[in-house]
Amino acid sequence: MTNASTWFYTQPEPIPYLIAERINNTFWSARIVDVYWQCTRAEAPYQCVGDLHGDAIRMEWEPGEWLLLAGPETEAFHQIMDGISQRVLARPAAVTYRNRQGQQVYEWHAAAGNRRWNELQGDPTVLELKRLSKA
Repeated sequence: MTNASTWFYTQPEPIPYLIAERINNTFWSARIVDVYWQCTRAEAPYQCVGDLHGDAIRMEWEPGEWLLLAGPETEAFHQIMDGISQRVLARPAAVTYRNRQGQQVYEWHAAAGNRRWNELQGDPTVLELKRLSKA
């Protein structure tokens, strides 16, 4: 069974196809089946883009450190965010905000959450910043 330990909690191999397969299998195993991911950057920070009912969403991460999810503020997008929190990473999102492109952004932090919070507070491109947990 593929889970987040193969791509988030450890360094994945730098092959886009394998990264995408691991992520898609992780999401499908967690019963998050409305999004299909494609790896667009196979080195840290890794990046995948997904199609969620015709809307583009983006996921970026540094293995073992942080994960960012950005997309439109829709019910389907919030269900993806909840699924990541509950069934993929098994930890709540640490912060949420809106970026300059109008996308809703969620971040999960495995470490250095306070440092990242301080960075976001001083970033003029971050709008409507809210702290959700002190992860």
